Amino acid sequence: VSSGTRFEAFVNNRSVWHGGAPRPTFHRSGVFTENAPVALQEFTSNAGTVRCRVIAFGDSITHHCRWQDAFGALAKIEIGDAGMASDDTSGMLRRLASDVIAPRPDYVILLAGTNDANVETAAKNIQTIVERLTQQKIGVILCALLPRTPPENAKRLNQLLKSFAEKQNILYHQWPTELDDGTGRFRAGCGGRVHPSAEGVKIMASSFLAGPCGKELLKKINSSGSNVER
Repeated sequence: VSSGTRFEAFVNNRSVWHGGAPRPTFHRSGVFTENAPVALQEFTSNAGTVRCRVIAFGDSITHHCRWQDAFGALAKIEIGDAGMASDDTSGMLRRLASDVIAPRPDYVILLAGTNDANVETAAKNIQTIVERLTQQKIGVILCALLPRTPPENAKRLNQLLKSFAEKQNILYHQWPTELDDGTGRFRAGCGGRVHPSAEGVKIMASSFLAGPCGKELLKKINSSGSNVER
């Protein structure tokens, strides 16, 4: 539903996201619109018929940059997309149950915190997300934030996330230095202020595939059968 300037998304009569126009807003299947008042009353999904064992959970870097699709193509596995443009970690917490836990994945690749203004709040929310997934016996791969402008919050959050992952013995993926210009910002050609470019996405995918997190994920997937269950 929309007033023309503010959008709000409801799932089963529960508010799961709200934001301002004219940004595009999406929920899971990409139902929403851009720069236009809408009143979506009902939609159906066949998501219950196909279970994707690996889900990428995040914001616009997951939703429409789709770095995980590039990784999945290289690794020859299917990865579900639970990204939402403009989402922060508080919004991700609100939709964790419906978008990630309900589809019953075995593994979640978590890239979160890009849109958070407060580093400590983001770190706390990410820790809560990881704890809830772990309680559900869902494996987690926690990803560092990408280079960005300005870089200070991302650098600080990455320090907190790395420390948390080490203490909890959680897989933690650090992006390669070739994405970074040395100041915490994207190197020319690899991205803009926040989002990776097509070249940046290729580097992300290949680094994840070659890194210990990607190798461990593929080892577990390949040892237990197909990634997609019907």
